[in-house]
Amino acid sequence: MPDRDDRLPGTASRRRFLKNGALFSAAALVLPEVPAGLLTEQPEVSTASAVAFFDTLALTQVRRGNVRHTWVRKWGWPATVRLHGAITEPFRDDVAAAIDDLTRLTGHELVLEGDGVTRVGTIDIIVSRHDEIDGQFPSPGAVCNTHTRGARGALYFARIDISEDYTDCLRHELMHAMGFANHWTRPAADTSMPSVLAMRNAPFRSEDYSDWDRLALRLLYHPDMQPGLPRGVALQKAEAMLIEALQNAT
Repeated sequence: MPDRDDRLPGTASRRRFLKNGALFSAAALVLPEVPAGLLTEQPEVSTASAVAFFDTLALTQVRRGNVRHTWVRKWGWPATVRLHGAITEPFRDDVAAAIDDLTRLTGHELVLEGDGVTRVGTIDIIVSRHDEIDGQFPSPGAVCNTHTRGARGALYFARIDISEDYTDCLRHELMHAMGFANHWTRPAADTSMPSVLAMRNAPFRSEDYSDWDRLALRLLYHPDMQPGLPRGVALQKAEAMLIEALQNAT
């Protein structure tokens, strides 16, 4: 999933401050909703697993086999979702349902084109014949692909290409478009932590946003997870939110 958000966030002095560990108050955080029972059986293990899940999907990129850690990347303004190509009515309905779920989970407004209001950001979803998709993208055999653009962590454009034979990858690609650049793969992944961002046909691939995906979405779109926030600070904040959420749940 290529992107063009390759500029370090903020000024050099701000980056040094954040990399050295900015202070924040956990008490001031509005905590994400924790799915019932998701983290409570083994709190310490589960919290570490949840933070690692978030880190893998939101703060890590793998390109040509090279692992690269990044900063927080997310949408900072409402976006219009535009549909192009071989769009069927059932697919349009599925897109509407999927972006409604994302809006509820993140508090970030996503709307289908045609409501009469122009948003600042744009997500283009293009459905094409499979022979038009095949071989176009870096991953061999890719049937869907997402490309994003942003500046200093704030996304403003995404293009999702989908083969008309594989429209079931919609939610997988929408997660990429929301700022989750990586995939959920072994050795970290297993069936106890399913994700829609697992690769096709993996035993831990979820057809819809799993509870873990929903938790990661809430963490990423928490108001304190500002675009451009360095990985180390973002992980500190995620852990603090989860620990306090667990304390409130017991």
